[in-house]
Amino acid sequence: MLFHLIKKDILVLIRNRSMLVQLLLMPTVLICILGFALSGMMGGDQAVLKAKVYMVNHGLEKKELQQFINEVDTSTVLPPEAKVQIKEAATTVLPISMLQDQVLASKEVKKSIHVKNALPSELKELKKGDKATVIVEIPEGFTYDFLQHMFFQKGEAPTLKVLSNEADPLSSNMFKGILDSFQEQYAFSNLLQQEKLPVNLNDQPLIKISKETVDQTPIISSAAYYTVGMGMMFIYFIVSNLAAFAYQEKDLHMYSRIVLSNVSPWSYLSSYFISGMLLAFIQICILFGTSVLLYDVQIPSLPLFALITFCVCLGVGGFTAFITAITLKFKNENVPNFFSAIINFFCFFGGSFVPISTFPEWMQNVGSYTLNGAGLMAFTNMMQEYDISYFSSHLWTMVAYSVILLILAFVFFPRRGEA
Repeated sequence: MLFHLIKKDILVLIRNRSMLVQLLLMPTVLICILGFALSGMMGGDQAVLKAKVYMVNHGLEKKELQQFINEVDTSTVLPPEAKVQIKEAATTVLPISMLQDQVLASKEVKKSIHVKNALPSELKELKKGDKATVIVEIPEGFTYDFLQHMFFQKGEAPTLKVLSNEADPLSSNMFKGILDSFQEQYAFSNLLQQEKLPVNLNDQPLIKISKETVDQTPIISSAAYYTVGMGMMFIYFIVSNLAAFAYQEKDLHMYSRIVLSNVSPWSYLSSYFISGMLLAFIQICILFGTSVLLYDVQIPSLPLFALITFCVCLGVGGFTAFITAITLKFKNENVPNFFSAIINFFCFFGGSFVPISTFPEWMQNVGSYTLNGAGLMAFTNMMQEYDISYFSSHLWTMVAYSVILLILAFVFFPRRGEA
C-alpha cells in the first residue's frame, strides 16, 4: 500500500504543470542569470577587476646599481673573488626590475593589471584624479640602499610607498596582495641564497599566479556554485508543495477515505517522507545533469555526490513529513504558506543567494546549520576535492534534520479519529 501512496503523490505533482516548472525549469534559468550577473564574486570565472598601476621612480635603478658596483670595486676589505660574486649577484636581484619584468609583465597579471611608468612631476596630478588605481612610489636611492642592506647589512631595508584609490578598493587590494606575495617570496629566495642553497631567480618566475584558494584547492565557478545554491533552495519548495497537496486531500475528504480503507496513518505519513526524498533526488539529478551539459560543471567524485544527495534527500523527507503532520494536525492551509514565506530566510543564511564566505563568522555558523546551508557546503567542498572528513559534520547535520523532524512528525501527526 505504501508504494501506491507514493505513486499517488508523484502522479499528482506530475499533473500539476506549474509546480513542475517551478521545481525543475526555474532553478536552471536562475543558475544562468545569477552565474552570469554575479560571476565577478567567484574566483573560478574570468577576472573582471581591472587595476591601473603607475610606477613613479624618484631615482634611476641603473645609476644606483652602478654606484653600488663602483663602491664594491674600490673596497679594500673585500677579496677579489668576493667582489666578482657580489657584482654578479647584484645585477640579478634588483627588486624593481624583477617586479616589473617578471611579475607584473606575466600574462596572468596583465589580464587584470595595466602598469605604466610615470615621472615624479606627474605624481601630483595622478593623486588628484581617479586615473590611477594604485600609485607605487620608489624613493630616490631605493636600489642602492637595498643592495647595501642585502649584501652588507648596512642601514635599514628601504620601503616602497603604495597609494591606493579608495574609490576602487577591490582592485587596490588585488594589487596589494600581489605585492605581499612578491615580498614574501623574494625574502624566501634571499634566505636561500644566504644559506647557499640552490635558487635561480632568473630561470623561474618569482611568482606564479593561479586560481586557487588559500589552501590550494580549486575554486569553483559561479555556475557551479549557483547550481548548488539554487538546488538547495528549491528543495524547500518540494516540502511546501507536498504539504499543500496533503491539505487538499484533507479538504476534499480523500484522506478520510484513505484512513477508512484501513491504511495506517503511519504509512500515509511515511509516503510523504519517501515522496519528498524521491522528488528531491530527481530534482538534484536533473539540475546537476543540466549544469554538467550546459555549463561544464565538474563533479569530481560520483560516490561522494551520491552520498551528499542521499543526505540532502533525507533532510527533505524529514521536513516534508513534519510540515505535512503540522498541516493535518491544525487543519490549516496557511501552514505550508507560512513555511514558503520563511524559505527566503533559510536560503539567505544558507548561502543560496550570496556566497556564505562573504558573511560575518556568526552568520556563517548559523547558515551551516540550516539544511540548505549544510547541503551547499558539502557539495561545494566535494567540488573542491576535499576529503569526506572535511565536510562530514554537514552530512551529520542533514541526517539529524531527518531523524529529529521525522520523530516530531510522528508526534504531531493526528491519530485515527482526530483528523
